[in-house]
Amino acid sequence: MCLQAGTIVVAVEVSRDGRVRQAEVSETVAGDAAACMEEVALKSALRSTFKATSGVDQSGTITYTFVAQE
Repeated sequence: MCLQAGTIVVAVEVSRDGRVRQAEVSETVAGDAAACMEEVALKSALRSTFKATSGVDQSGTITYTFVAQE
């Protein structure tokens, strides 16, 4: 989807049932490709699910590394 390389870090809040409730970019790359990578990373983060083990809401980060496409 995005042709350039870069790393995007997304902060997430995960509900008790393991679903991502909220996601926002916390670290991004500079340049023209940033918007594309941020959009893809946010969509992916919001579709993520985790194994619920603690019975409480949790937060953390997901790091997405994009590889340049030729």
